[in-house]
This record gives sequence, structure tokens and C-alpha cells, in this order.
Amino acid sequence: MDRNPVDAKPAEVDLRLMYRQDIAEIRKDMEQSKELWQTTDSQNEIVEKLAKHLKRSDVSRIDKIVCLALGTIRRDSSHPDPRIQHHLASGLARALGLPVCAQDPAYSEMIDEIILEQLDPPISVIHDPQGVLAIDESTLVICLFSNAPLLEVIADLLPQGPTAMIINEAGLRRENPLSIDSWNTPRVMDLIEKYEVHGIGEICDFSEDLIKVINRSSSGFSWLPRVDVYVRKAS
Repeated sequence: MDRNPVDAKPAEVDLRLMYRQDIAEIRKDMEQSKELWQTTDSQNEIVEKLAKHLKRSDVSRIDKIVCLALGTIRRDSSHPDPRIQHHLASGLARALGLPVCAQDPAYSEMIDEIILEQLDPPISVIHDPQGVLAIDESTLVICLFSNAPLLEVIADLLPQGPTAMIINEAGLRRENPLSIDSWNTPRVMDLIEKYEVHGIGEICDFSEDLIKVINRSSSGFSWLPRVDVYVRKAS
């Protein structure tokens, strides 16, 4: 049982109050982004169409969703639109009837973990290296705008690749020059050649209303046109 705040040291009281205020503010932010997600009819326009596309796959059945590096939902996040991206992951979990977990070193145990596990359905937060180790041939991986070479790690641990991946458009071409932050290493190129790839806009056929929302930089949806969906080819 927690000690009475009166009995706690001043620094401990301040810390508890700070976290309570942060959680209240971020929970409000998540509710506002959820309302935006729902009012733009994104559940039907994006989630349901993505789920239908993934269900059509004639490779191994997806049995879980693993999210990597979606960014902290705290207000100090430098990641593009992480709250909407987490709503996407939770919405896909609902549409596909699957468990979903997430790993990001930026997550706070006192804030991100609490709020993400209160989503419906919840996103279970796991810790390094459980995220990449949870990926197998029946996984849907969601990894958006990460600076870490996570595709390289996946290719190393699972050469045949997961069933499907939702990742940002990364210019993955063998002929593209390698740089220190490029993804198109030989191992990654060998991996993605096992997949059929479609842009999310091609799959979802964005409505004019949603395109208007996407074009508003403050909407939280500006990243959507830069997302590709990879589904492993049938062998």
C-alpha cells in the first residue's frame, strides 16, 4: 500500500504529483487523437481495408502484431504523430482479433506503459530485446520512421521474414547508394524481395475528406502517404 503523501518526503510527493499530472494530460491527448481518428472515419477507411488486405494473404496466418519504435506518446516526443500510429496498431489488433505488443526505448514505465495498456484493445509494452525476439513467421510487424536499423536486425534473426510488415516508404532499391543511415543493405534487400509491396494509399484509396485531413500538417495523419505494406509472397 502506498504511504500517505503526508508521510512521504517532499521530493517523492513532487514526483508523484508530476506523474499524475503528466498521465492526466497525456490521457487527454490520447482521447483527443482517438476522437480525431474516429471522426475522420479512419477505422473504416484505413483499418478495415488494411485488415482485409492482410487477411487475403495466402501465406501463414498472422497470429500477433509487434510494434517497434513507434515513439513515446508523451508531449516531448520528436517522433511524427506517435499517438495516431498507436491508435492504428490498436485498431488493427481489434479488426484482426490479435494481441498487440510494442517496444521502444523511449517508452516511460510510469506514463507510456500505463496509458497504452489502457487502450481498447490494449497494447502490451515489452522491453528490449523482447520486441525483436517476439517476431516470427506469423507476425505482423509495424515499424514506422525508426532511425535504428531494425529491418537489418529482422533480416538477421529471421531470414524468411515475418508474414507482413507495415513500414515507412524507405526507397528500398538495390541500385540506391548506401549511406550510414540507409536501409538498403544486401541482407535487407534479400529479405524484401520475398514480399509484395503496396502503398497504403493504394490499398485504402483515401477519400477526398481524408486527403484534406492528411494535408493539414497538424492533423496527426501527415505520415500516412509515406507508408508501405509488405506481405510475404506465397512460396
